[in-house]
Amino acid sequence: NIVRTFVAFTAKSISININKIHKLKGLNKEVYLFISGGGINHPLLMEDIKNYTDIFHIKSSTLLFINPKYKEALLMAVLGYSKIHQIESNMPSVTGATNSVVLGEEYC
Repeated sequence: NIVRTFVAFTAKSISININKIHKLKGLNKEVYLFISGGGINHPLLMEDIKNYTDIFHIKSSTLLFINPKYKEALLMAVLGYSKIHQIESNMPSVTGATNSVVLGEEYC
């Protein structure tokens, strides 16, 4: 029961945020959700996400040629690219920060 509760909690947390974004954008079109990371291999978690969201097309990031195992590596590459090109990469609406900034430091 404890593990099942954690799976349901995780799926509901993900779904609540997906549904907020979906409704916030006012999307009345078909939306595809691409998921990556280790949870994609957990059938119960994936089924729960499908059940708790308004999105019916939930797919693996492999369809975008992104291996789900490399999610964190890809995100680190995006942050590194953003730093090198001085692109603001924080999300004040999510973190509560007062302004957008370029994240990271370069060490040589």
